[in-house]
Amino acid sequence: MLVNTIAGLGATGAMERDLMRSYGAGYAKTFVKVRLPNACRAQSELTGLCTR
Repeated sequence: MLVNTIAGLGATGAMERDLMRSYGAGYAKTFVKVRLPNACRAQSELTGLCTR
C-alpha cells in the first residue's frame, strides 16, 4: 500500500501543480486538493480503501 501511495503522490503532473500555483495556492492547499486525491486514486485501484 505504501508503494502505491508514494507512486500516486508522484503522479501529479507539473501542469496541475503550476495551475494551482497560478491560483495562488500554497504547498498545503496543493497537497490537499491535487496530490492527495491522486494518491488516493492510485491506492483505490488496487485495494478500494479510499472513497471518491
